[in-house]
Amino acid sequence: GTQDVLNASISFVEGNEQETARRMGLIYSSAGFGCLIGPFISNSFVVKGDKPSTLQLACIGAFLLQVAGWFGIAGAQDNFFAVCAFTVVRASGESIIWMCATLLLQTLTNATFLGRMLSFEYSVCRCTEAFISYLAGSLEDAGYGKHEIASLSACIGGMMFIFWSVYYLFGKGAANPRFNQTREQEIEVTAFKSTKEVV
Repeated sequence: GTQDVLNASISFVEGNEQETARRMGLIYSSAGFGCLIGPFISNSFVVKGDKPSTLQLACIGAFLLQVAGWFGIAGAQDNFFAVCAFTVVRASGESIIWMCATLLLQTLTNATFLGRMLSFEYSVCRCTEAFISYLAGSLEDAGYGKHEIASLSACIGGMMFIFWSVYYLFGKGAANPRFNQTREQEIEVTAFKSTKEVV
C-alpha cells in the first residue's frame, strides 16, 4: 500500500544509486523485522487460544502501532534511521492485523465456506492494497509530500482504531460472548441442556 510508494521515495538519494539501494535494503529489512516481532509480542501478551475476542483485541491494539509508526515516519523525514525505527513499529502493527484477522476467519467461519471466505478475503486485500498504492502514488505526483501522505495514513489508522474499538465494546464480532466460552463453560452448558431434556 502506501508504504510501497513512500519506501521508494524516502530511500531515494539523487545522484547516488548505491546509497539509494542501501537505504532501500535497510528500510525493507526494518519492515521485515517488524513483521517478525509483531505477532510474537501479541501472542505472548494478548492472544489466548480459547478466546477469539483476544484476536480481535490484538487487531485493535495493532492499529495504534500503525498510527504511531506512520506519525513517526511523517515527523522523521530528515532522520533516515528514525524512519527505519518507526517502520519497525508500523510493520509490527500490520503483521498483527494480518495474522490475527486470518486466524479469526479460520476460527469463526464454518468449514463448508472456509476456502471461499479465505480466497475472498485475500482477493479483497490485494485489490485494496493495489488501490491504496495507486492513490498514494497519485497524491505524490500531485505534489503532496511524504509528510502529508504518511500523516493521512496515520489518520486512516486512527479512524479504524475508533471504529473497531466501538465494535468491540458493543460485543460484536469475535467479542460476542458465545464465541468466548471456555471448555469448562461449554461442558456446563451441555450438561444443563441434557438435564432439561431428561426432565
